[in-house]
Amino acid sequence: MGGLVRVIDNVTRFETEKDVDLLVSGGASLATEIKITNLDITTANTEFNLVLQANLKQLIIRNRSRAEMKIAFIVGESGSNYSSIPIGTTLSLTDINFNDKILYVQASIISIVEITELYV
Repeated sequence: MGGLVRVIDNVTRFETEKDVDLLVSGGASLATEIKITNLDITTANTEFNLVLQANLKQLIIRNRSRAEMKIAFIVGESGSNYSSIPIGTTLSLTDINFNDKILYVQASIISIVEITELYV
């Protein structure tokens, strides 16, 4: 049973959690597994991490907090050399070699970040 991933008004919506079809330029590819994690940022200005697994096709990071999120892939850099995710927005990363990577996240207040991993 397949499902459709749609990005509408900067919000990612999933219609099923198995065999999710990823919409990509020029066609669709199939993700065989989807993993959604709500990462609790329980201490402000402190780096939290999520280990990414092999075969990751797309990483979607949704800021569900009232503060800008700061992300990095190198320990210690989420506070100095980072990419930011504004309040209420979603960042989608594809075409990156995610093998053996760790996502580091922090925010200026206690927050929640929703991380969706799509695997092939």
